[in-house]
Amino acid sequence: MTEILKGKPVADAIKADIVERVNKLKDREVNPKLCVVRLGANPNDISYEKGILKNADKLGILTEVIEMEESSTTEDLLDLFDKLNANKEISGILLFRPLPRHIDENLIRNKIDPSKDVDCMNPYNLAKVFEGDFSSMVPATPMAAMKMLEHYGVELEGKNVLVINRSLVFGKPIAMMLLRKKCNSDYCSL
Repeated sequence: MTEILKGKPVADAIKADIVERVNKLKDREVNPKLCVVRLGANPNDISYEKGILKNADKLGILTEVIEMEESSTTEDLLDLFDKLNANKEISGILLFRPLPRHIDENLIRNKIDPSKDVDCMNPYNLAKVFEGDFSSMVPATPMAAMKMLEHYGVELEGKNVLVINRSLVFGKPIAMMLLRKKCNSDYCSL
């Protein structure tokens, strides 16, 4: 039997939890701030950015957007991340990907402060996910998918699951999360 899992009730619950947590931080005079870093002016990125800014505003999270030229160098980004990592007002950093081909993504991923790494790009955070430790930064999309399954009481233990995606952003992290729930998880790409 097919069951449709609707995302809105889950998203609403997650948003309510975030608002509560943000308010507790504000009670302690901590104002969470997300810095979005975008290279170039890809219309899809700009649309995604607008959604992020709108949601952050609704959640009470401050935002800052840094738009860099698509021709920016790896060194330009490394310098920027030195500044963002040192900036105590910035709580989280979100770098839009894919990066232009001339950028060394491995250097950039290693440069982002793990405690500010919203998209779980830093190898330290990824290693924690792959070890089954979800106590710090976890990629948002796989976490949202797991929250949906949890919300609807989907029993995972002993199930066979195929993830059709091998990316570091979604496929591999959700496969690890599913393994943690004791299901038989494998992944592939089309």
